[in-house]
Amino acid sequence: MNSDLIAELARRELARRYYSEYLAYSYGASWIRTKLSSYLAQRIQNFIETDTGHAYDILIIECPPQHGKSMTVSESLPSWYLGLPSTGRA
Repeated sequence: MNSDLIAELARRELARRYYSEYLAYSYGASWIRTKLSSYLAQRIQNFIETDTGHAYDILIIECPPQHGKSMTVSESLPSWYLGLPSTGRA
């Protein structure tokens, strides 16, 4: 395998495992990694992966307008979640 193919496969695997990497991979240059976007991605991934034993836990996200909530949660999260292995779903 050539190095470009190996690098691409590595980026895809990181995107499959980590939500913040998925955002960077799927949006490319239009997604800006900030402290807030990294924090949101990590909190969302932790929330999904943590089994609390409660069926109706919710995560409330509050921050000012135009900080990437819709892009991070409504647009990208469903496709990343559906791509998780069945053992990784909450």
